[in-house]
Amino acid sequence: MRKGMVRLLRFVLVGTLVSPLFAGRILFDWSKNETAGNADWVVDHDAPRPLPDLPNGPDVWDGALSHWGYTLFQYGHEIRTLPPGASLRYGTSDSLDLSRFDLLVLPEPQNPLSSQEIRAVLDFLQAGGGLIFLADHVGSDRDRDGWDSPRIWNAAFESALGVHAHVAGDAFSSFSGTSSNLRVDPADSVLSGPAGAVQSIAFYGATVFSFRRMPGVWGEVWIQGKPQSNTLAMVVCGTYGAGRFCAFGDSSPADDGTGAPGDRLHDNWHTASNGIILTNASLWAMRRAGGGTPPPSTPPSNGN
Repeated sequence: MRKGMVRLLRFVLVGTLVSPLFAGRILFDWSKNETAGNADWVVDHDAPRPLPDLPNGPDVWDGALSHWGYTLFQYGHEIRTLPPGASLRYGTSDSLDLSRFDLLVLPEPQNPLSSQEIRAVLDFLQAGGGLIFLADHVGSDRDRDGWDSPRIWNAAFESALGVHAHVAGDAFSSFSGTSSNLRVDPADSVLSGPAGAVQSIAFYGATVFSFRRMPGVWGEVWIQGKPQSNTLAMVVCGTYGAGRFCAFGDSSPADDGTGAPGDRLHDNWHTASNGIILTNASLWAMRRAGGGTPPPSTPPSNGN
């Protein structure tokens, strides 16, 4: 009983005293079965609040996205998780309503979004929120419900955002490789931002994207040796209303090699410039909150 009271008091004090100090708020989704099969795409298995509240290192949190979450925490942002059984909402009084956040991360969802959830995410973007979406290769249906992440992206966002994830019958819908075929723009803070300069990214079983040629959508990285056209892009970013989004064709770059026992995980966060581009993209997409203050040792340090 005494330990329970101590934990409750700590929860109240941290929630009261620390939360207002954060630059922005980030919601990682776990409502779409992101830990199905061999995946463990969560920051921490405690939800909605990862524990401990004030980690002193990335491996204190126990999900395969803990390095990503911890890096953003170091930049001064608050991390929360939408737990299983919850729904994406916008404009409600729910404490995890998207209107209370600056960035939504959908890390390889396994279940499709409902029409109400699609509307909620688009309204969130329209109002200035940010979205990071991680897809995976065609057929990556880990829970055998008939939906993989490329189909989920297309059903939810292709029409509104003008970006098509390659599915069965499309070229390079199951692709592995490293690429330094980067967009050339000195002002592009996704490729050269607070976390450093991107030199290359590595995918391990991924899809790619095609996109409509329009001012609000552009490619960031293409398959090595391919033209920088409106197809075969490994990473696509864009704007929608006042918001910003980035779509990655693979979940592997976010995998830090730690997670639930028994899952076959790999440390790809520190491979190539994977951690750098994911960090930069996250900070760029958080238009409303700003990037946050870099920590004393700018993460992630992966040699690029």
